[in-house]
Amino acid sequence: MNSFTRLVNSTVVLLNNRAMATANARPKAASAKIHVLLVQLSFKKEEQRTVFRDTWSKLADQVYANEPNCLSYEFCEANDDSCKAIIYERYTNKADLDGPHQETLKAFGLNDKLKELGVEVDVQLTHFTETNTGFMDK
Repeated sequence: MNSFTRLVNSTVVLLNNRAMATANARPKAASAKIHVLLVQLSFKKEEQRTVFRDTWSKLADQVYANEPNCLSYEFCEANDDSCKAIIYERYTNKADLDGPHQETLKAFGLNDKLKELGVEVDVQLTHFTETNTGFMDK
């Protein structure tokens, strides 16, 4: 095989590999119109944030096990304020938040547990819809 034939064969293989990679590329979004709930939390003391997180983690385990349409459910601590945190929640649609998730919350009894533990928290809820303009992970 001469060098020209090897070059042509290499180019064909490269183009085929690129075409396969493009065809198999994963989409930038799990689905269109993902519903997002941003839960902003403010605590009186840093210790209360820790107690909340530890209690909430058990709820997160239940959400993960029982709510397949909850795509993300993450507790995030503020870097510059030890009394602030957020929970970032993503659902395939708002109905999954309004239905199955509310049932999980009710069954878990988070508010009652926090009251028993003496945790005081101010909560602000903001709803969003993803536009699929960027990406969430890669």
